[in-house]
Amino acid sequence: MNALLVFAVLAPVVALVPALTLDLDTARWSEIGCLVAAALWFVLLVGGTDAKAGSFAVDELAVAGSFAAALLGARAGGAAAAGVTLTTAGLAVGTARAPSTVAPLLAIAAVAVLAAARGEGRAPFAAVVAAGAAAAAFGLHLGGHGGAATVVLALAVVAVGAVATPSVLVVVVPAALVEAIRIGPTLAGTPTAKWTAVAVAALSLAAAVARTVDARARAIPVAVVVLPWVCAAACAPFAGTAAAARALAAGAVLALVLGGAAALVAVLPGAVVLVDAVAGGAGPARAALAALALAVAWSVASGDRGAPRRAGASDAVAAVLAAWLVVRPAGWTWLRTQGLRAYTDGVALALAAGLVAAVAVAGAAREVAVPGGRSWFVAGAAPGPPAPVAARRVPVAVTALLGILAIALVRSARL
Repeated sequence: MNALLVFAVLAPVVALVPALTLDLDTARWSEIGCLVAAALWFVLLVGGTDAKAGSFAVDELAVAGSFAAALLGARAGGAAAAGVTLTTAGLAVGTARAPSTVAPLLAIAAVAVLAAARGEGRAPFAAVVAAGAAAAAFGLHLGGHGGAATVVLALAVVAVGAVATPSVLVVVVPAALVEAIRIGPTLAGTPTAKWTAVAVAALSLAAAVARTVDARARAIPVAVVVLPWVCAAACAPFAGTAAAARALAAGAVLALVLGGAAALVAVLPGAVVLVDAVAGGAGPARAALAALALAVAWSVASGDRGAPRRAGASDAVAAVLAAWLVVRPAGWTWLRTQGLRAYTDGVALALAAGLVAAVAVAGAAREVAVPGGRSWFVAGAAPGPPAPVAARRVPVAVTALLGILAIALVRSARL
């Protein structure tokens, strides 16, 4: 298992060696390396997380996050191989009982610099991600409830900014969610947790509205609206909400890989637990969260479903996992999600199975649809050509400075 851990981290970049040596298609070999890494992380997730190698000693949350990063990297293209290795290395640092909360932030900043240097997507979003990493690092440095709230808010911005443009940045989403799930529970039950959750949920509404009213934002995967809710649930504003965070995170990542609106069915188990927990709460924060959830749902239902894209191996893996998560969430033991009895018994399970069947039928029908039709399942935009060097000098410089700031803020913390 120890050797497997090291190779899982290095597999994406190792796969590039034959491509660079023999002048082959680097994008294809990057995808292969990321898929191999995903397979290795899945073996570690199923077989146990007692692997240790040097500074690497992973817990189940780090393994799940690394698997998600590799799966997203297989779809991302570009410099995904290097981005996946940086992200998974950051998640793996620490011990199984005391994982590092610093290393993932440094990995996020490093991937942001990489994306800005390559000019992938819209370079300013790389600066946004780096700024979020720096703000999260400041929150860790500050400590206390205020520091934890800052970390969670910053990580929600990182997650949204990372998927706002097609680029390698998407691979840092699992690292941001894992970090939020680790830090958020320190706020559990406090007034700070409740209003932090409301602020994060408002970011979800902003992203949903942007997809509806701005033509440039319609290429953003619709799963972007779920990512802030993972951070909101991780704050544990009400009893039981923290239990939904892992299931929501798993569903959100699978929906990101698949891309279309129908892929949001993967978040159903986590959404059921979250709605039940919020309904059991009290006070104005509960009403605010309920109103925001309804507004987000309406905006998604009335928004554009996205353009079709070519399905790949990562989509097949994600589709199988999404069906498994929706039909049998109890089989995902690492989620440690309580309160699913109402979901797994009776009408909720029947509804989930019916939705999976509907998605399968709709997906098959879309394969023979008239060209130019919209896709509910696999949708999104491919990474565009790199921006000219002159056009990305300022974003690269700003991103690099923010990355240095993030490192400086946690310089006294132990990895």
